[in-house]
Amino acid sequence: MQSNLQPREAIQQGGDQIQKESLRYKDFIIHPLTFFRQLIEAPRFLMPLLLFLGANIAFAYFMLPEVHKKMSSADPAIQNISKDVLNVIAVGTTVIMALFTFIITCLGFYLLGRLFVKQMKLRHVVSLFAFAQIPSCFQLLYLSLKSQLVGGIPSKNGLNSLFSTENVVLKALLGQIDIFNLWYLILLGLAIHVLLRINLKIAYIFVCLFMIVGAVIQVLNPEVSSF
Repeated sequence: MQSNLQPREAIQQGGDQIQKESLRYKDFIIHPLTFFRQLIEAPRFLMPLLLFLGANIAFAYFMLPEVHKKMSSADPAIQNISKDVLNVIAVGTTVIMALFTFIITCLGFYLLGRLFVKQMKLRHVVSLFAFAQIPSCFQLLYLSLKSQLVGGIPSKNGLNSLFSTENVVLKALLGQIDIFNLWYLILLGLAIHVLLRINLKIAYIFVCLFMIVGAVIQVLNPEVSSF
């Protein structure tokens, strides 16, 4: 009897595994916390990183006309450089800076996180943070489309379009609050919760602190952009 049960159990486990795999990306939308916990067991990189690169390339490409205007007005000598060369430089610089920022963020979080969780793996940080960036990728694609419809460089006003304030820090904070950024912040809190193994409320306290620091940096250096 035991020999008959073992194959059935193996088949059942195999079926459960297939079902689990088929639900993985659906869980990113429906059950993101479950999804992030699954990433600890089986990290994934390709899909979010391809989306990350594609969104940044698309945004940089659609911003090329505005980039040409700014570069030409800043230095007339640039007008003598081939337009194709300028395009490659502009798009390449945008992608490299986005990748550099992402890598530094992951490394910084990993090094700090290791102080509290010795078992933390860099691949887990990269995987969870890459998926947490997906809303930002969608935002870049949306802004790329918006730039083609209305022209110029699209701005992210957030709640500033609804509330008026003279406080520069509060204004910077309100500017960060939109549907894409809220989704990103929710996922970031879940990622911190899973990686640091801390209470979810504490994780979101960290997220709020990150928002405040980002707002202060934006006030001190207005040229800093979340793109």
